[in-house]
Amino acid sequence: MKQTTLGNTGLTINPLVFGTLPLGPLQAGLSPEEGGRLIRHGLERGINMLDTAELYQSYSHIKAALDGFKGKVHIVSKTHAPDGALARVHVERGLRELGLDRFDVVHLHGAKIADPFTERKEVLEELLKMKEEGKIAHVGLSSHYISAIRKAADHPEIEVIHPLINMNGMGIIDGSAKEMAAAIRACKAAGKGIYAMKAWLGAI
Repeated sequence: MKQTTLGNTGLTINPLVFGTLPLGPLQAGLSPEEGGRLIRHGLERGINMLDTAELYQSYSHIKAALDGFKGKVHIVSKTHAPDGALARVHVERGLRELGLDRFDVVHLHGAKIADPFTERKEVLEELLKMKEEGKIAHVGLSSHYISAIRKAADHPEIEVIHPLINMNGMGIIDGSAKEMAAAIRACKAAGKGIYAMKAWLGAI
């Protein structure tokens, strides 16, 4: 199975990342057992990074999938918290529910925030504190906004980005797919790990 390194993080991953949003109550509403079987199917075929978030309510599905699995799996989560205190609650609850000591990446879940470096500065600071404490390996940013991805290129504390990008630019809030691609290239040049969100949206 093909592997790649996620920017400068040192994390070696399968380029196909399993996003767990569709499994939880916000979409398919699968039970942890049902969702866990789907995740486990992917893990057994070489996927080794799972993307989740506080909002997704899919920790129990991931927990079920990991039960008895011996391979290395990287877990990425996100916090939509508006302040540092709640961001800490989100991260620590996720670690507790998954039985982990550390997340490989935690993103500022910034889909609705055009400038997270201003509006959620306190959240970023708290994530960096938790990185120092060993609860987070790498801090990232997920966003539908070109402006946020573009600014991330100039913030060395952001090591991974999870931008929305697809052929038609569907879901990008403040511009075109071409403009988002340019922002992503700037992040790549800055050494950031990148994995795309909703890459197939509108392709069919």
